[in-house]
This record gives sequence, structure tokens and C-alpha cells, in this order.
Amino acid sequence: MGKNIKIKEQRTYIEDDYQLAYSKARRELGPNLVILEKKDVKVGGFLGLFTKKKIRVTYGVEEVVEKKKEFLDSENKDILDLLKKMGFEDNGKKNNNIIQNEELDIKQHEPKENIGTYTPYKLNNFKNNKKEEDIESIKNKIKEEIQAEIKLELQKELLQNKPKEVCDSSKLILQNTSCEDNDIFKKLKYNDVSNEIVCDIEKYIKNKDYVTDTEIYRGIREYFVENIEIKEKILESKIIMLVGPTGVGKTTSCAKIVAKKWQLEKSVAFITADTYRLEAVSQLKAYANIMQAPIEVVREAEELVDAIKKFKDKDFIIMDTAGRSPKNKEQMDELKVYVEKLEKEIDVCLVLSATSKLSVLYETIEKFKYIGFTSIIFTKLDETTGIGALLSIYKKYKIPISFITTGQCVPDDIELPTKERLSEIFVEGLKNGSS
Repeated sequence: MGKNIKIKEQRTYIEDDYQLAYSKARRELGPNLVILEKKDVKVGGFLGLFTKKKIRVTYGVEEVVEKKKEFLDSENKDILDLLKKMGFEDNGKKNNNIIQNEELDIKQHEPKENIGTYTPYKLNNFKNNKKEEDIESIKNKIKEEIQAEIKLELQKELLQNKPKEVCDSSKLILQNTSCEDNDIFKKLKYNDVSNEIVCDIEKYIKNKDYVTDTEIYRGIREYFVENIEIKEKILESKIIMLVGPTGVGKTTSCAKIVAKKWQLEKSVAFITADTYRLEAVSQLKAYANIMQAPIEVVREAEELVDAIKKFKDKDFIIMDTAGRSPKNKEQMDELKVYVEKLEKEIDVCLVLSATSKLSVLYETIEKFKYIGFTSIIFTKLDETTGIGALLSIYKKYKIPISFITTGQCVPDDIELPTKERLSEIFVEGLKNGSS
């Protein structure tokens, strides 16, 4: 400890993990914490048996000098930074990996760049992930595109000066061209867009008289906007419940959504029914402690009703549930009981991973229709090359999208998307993805 630091108060905390100890100390003692001692201890048990490993941390409160005022004024920012450090998707990583050093280093979270997969929503991703092309190759490519544009303009000009019969004949040839002859339409199929929808897009584009690649991409963008729906007022709901299969990121999505409301200075609360995974409960409790929000763990439907009554004065409540296998009817029945208890008060969101195959997504939706849900949250868009599945799912089921998640950072990597935003991600994925 430095000689210039003066401690005016100290307190010891024994908790399951460091995050809980830190969040409690911060809430009770304020932001000017100094670690005086940190040690692993064993508690409970009998005659040395059945003890439980915990961590004991003694914090001191540093006497604030004048130069600390700026730090005190930024307390909310520090809390957000701590949330970001905890932002790990539900991929089996333990929370104790979050704290690397003995002293918590609260800095702006800088997620690692994805170096293996194209991420359409990142502006600099194309530069980072695509190998640098030979300069001469780029020049030739630009030259070919210019020549194609000039040729097309000349053809249009010639057609304008020809008799009507010739023009109609030329247009008929264009309309009879199969989508199989165009690489853009081939890319659609590789991006989980069904054959039926590809043909529908082809018809839409031909009706618009779009022929160049630029026009075709514009047509695809327009088609996407016209054939997708957003659940725009989802955050106005009083209670949101997240359901879905294991491993799609429900718990982290809960934290991200609550943090959005918390940033708006709303009073929030957590409920979790995920009693199958202790690490999930621990993770959600850590988020709740950081935001100084209450949390209830429920094991049956009646406990859920009691928890909702307990939080009736809150602006917003979110409920996490255990991952369920769509093929396990008993698990689905348990989940349905929770939904039925609050059917008129709750918005149920089905959480799906954008990395799943379209056939798997279809199967999951068919099974969870039994539960009942009002919108879909698509996670892990940063791990896929395209979002054609969104278009295919909406055309088949007419279910709106409420949120998309684009990374692991809490609360930044979640969006309430617009139709235009999704269409841009979709088209950029087509342009830069493989075919």
C-alpha cells in the first residue's frame, strides 16, 4: 500500500466469488475502495469435512482528497464498465475468469476482434478479416465494373431508340433469365433463404426492372424491409420472460436488457427459474448486485406469483429460465406452467442463436409454440456471416423480432433493431460472405 493512502474505514467480506464481495463493498462503502487483504478460506463443515471454499476480502475506504472528485462524479460509468467486464455469453466460461488481477481494474471494455468470421455490423471488420488483395487485382476489378456499367448504359440508350417490339423482346430475354445465372441469388441460398423466397425476391426485382448488381442489392434490401417485422415497444412491457434451448445466451441477454432499463433510471428486478445451473444463478446475482437490483430465485409457479407481487412497485422485471430441450416434453410442460401463471401480464421472448441451421431453428420454434411466445431474440450475430434465417422465419411464422445481440459486452452488445438496420446487416452479409 502506498504511503500517501489514508484509510478511514475497513470491512471484511466472505463470499462465493470476488464479484459479489466487490459489489457489496462498493454498495456499502462507496467507490474509494482499497484491497487490504484477499484470501481463499474454507467455511462450514464438520471436523474438516464438507467445507465450502469461499473468498475473504478486506477492503479499506480511502480518505478522499480533492483530486478524487472527478472519480466520484463518474460512479455510474464505473458500474457500467464493471458490467462490461462481466459480459460473457453463456458458453461455459466461469465468472471467476473475469477478474484477472488482485485489484479490480475498471477500464473501458474492449472486446477482441473476431478474426475468423465476417461480422456485418462492424464497420472495420472487412478490413480486419478479409486478406489484403493485390493492388493490381483491385484496379482490374474496378475497371471491369466501370466497363459493365458503361455497357449497360449503352444498351439502355440503344433500346430507347429502337422500335417498341425490339424493346419488349429485349426485356423479355432479361425476365426469362433464371436466378441460377446470378451469383447474388446463389448467395441468398447459402444464407439460409429458402428456394421459395429466393424465387419471390427474383420476381420482386424483375418487377422493379432492376438489372445491375447495385440495383439487385437495393431490391433485396427493399424486399427485406417489406417482409420483416419488429416488436418496437418491447421495452415498454412490465415483465419479460426469456425462454429457449440451452446455450443460446439467455442469462447474458437478461442482464443486457435490464441494464438498458437501468440506464434509463428505471427501477428493475430479476427473477430466475434456472435452478439447474448454479453458475447461471451466481452470474445473474452478480449482475443484480452491481446494479443494486433485487433478485428472486423461484422453483415452482406459485413462487413466481409471489415474486411478481413482491416486485409490484418496480418499473421493469425480467425472468430468466433454464435451457430446455424442445424434444423433452416434461421440461416443456414445466415451462408452460410458468407462462400460464402470468399469461396476461408477460411478454415471452424466444431466444435463438443466429449460428444455428435453419432446420434446427424451425424445429425449435415448432416445439416452443406449445409454450407460447410473442417475439424472437436473435443472439450471436457476431458469429455468423448472414441473417437470412430471420427472413425465412418471418415469412413462415410471422413472428416479430424484439432484440438482436452482437457480442458479449453488457450492456452495449444488444439492440432494438429497425427494419432498415436488419436489411443492411443482411445485404452486407451477402456482399462479403462466401457463396
